[in-house]
Amino acid sequence: MSVVTRESKRIGFVLASLNDLEVLTANVEGAYLNTPCAEKVYTILGEEFGDYAGRKAIIVMALYGLKSAG
Repeated sequence: MSVVTRESKRIGFVLASLNDLEVLTANVEGAYLNTPCAEKVYTILGEEFGDYAGRKAIIVMALYGLKSAG
């Protein structure tokens, strides 16, 4: 199982800032995001995504319960 270090997150935020990118995040309890999805899976974004709530999104990494999940 891979774990993201504090330093890795900080580097990501620095790169986003240097490139004028907006960082969006949400907490998905009980999910693991280590395996690419084998199929295209779409979802509707929830309230935790603020202005993006209600928009469609493509899940690119396997979530628990999908066929391509481990």
